Amino acid sequence: LVPSLLRVSPDETVRLTGWPVAPGERADVRITRFEIYSSGARLWAVGADGNVEVPRSRMAFFQGTAEDDPETRIFIAVEPDRGGFEGLSVSSHGTHEIRPFGKGRRHLVTVPEYFLPEAENGEAQPLSSSCGQSAAEEPFEILQETSAGGTAGEPVKPLFDAVLSSLHTVTVAVDTDNELMLQKFSNNTTNAANYVAALIAAMNVIYERDLKIRLLQGTTFLRVSTTADPYAQTGSGASSAQLNEFSNFWNLN
Repeated sequence: LVPSLLRVSPDETVRLTGWPVAPGERADVRITRFEIYSSGARLWAVGADGNVEVPRSRMAFFQGTAEDDPETRIFIAVEPDRGGFEGLSVSSHGTHEIRPFGKGRRHLVTVPEYFLPEAENGEAQPLSSSCGQSAAEEPFEILQETSAGGTAGEPVKPLFDAVLSSLHTVTVAVDTDNELMLQKFSNNTTNAANYVAALIAAMNVIYERDLKIRLLQGTTFLRVSTTADPYAQTGSGASSAQLNEFSNFWNLN
């Protein structure tokens, strides 16, 4: 399967029969290979020698739907070096992932780890998250209203009052701190590049379906822990102090 998928060209659609979409359930699916990087994307390892360019991820990404249920969305990420793959299926019945399991070429289909039970009562609870933007002194009001084109006495129209009629692209820059590179990747920039690319690619399963937006990865900084990063604020989540520190650094640099 993996060699066959790697021969598929970008924007080419193929049919897979009996693809696992949930534990004990299979479906025939059609998937299309898509690119995750913007045309000018460059990845930089930031270390003692300054910015050193590193290769893009070689992973191949696919998304599509089940033939008998277009609401079932499929995502597959193929890893060419190890010959394995990971993926998601998202439907009204829930979200499941397929990932390598144990040694050899076996794969496991299960509820994603972020939905596995952690509470004492055994109930599955999704991870909670928060963003310090809501507590910032000057929240991003542009998301609520437009500032151009209005006249005195005219009500302000929402910025997002219409759904896009065709697919658009949004390029996302990525910056990491020392802690992420050390604790999650042991400063391995190849593993970090694969992770970031797969993360953004998987998000497209929802973004393209709901918003007609495809996320592309742009300029990326992987700050290895052997060289200090510009981010001194600590704590989990994304506090307003962390967001201000990040935005100030990017505005200046």
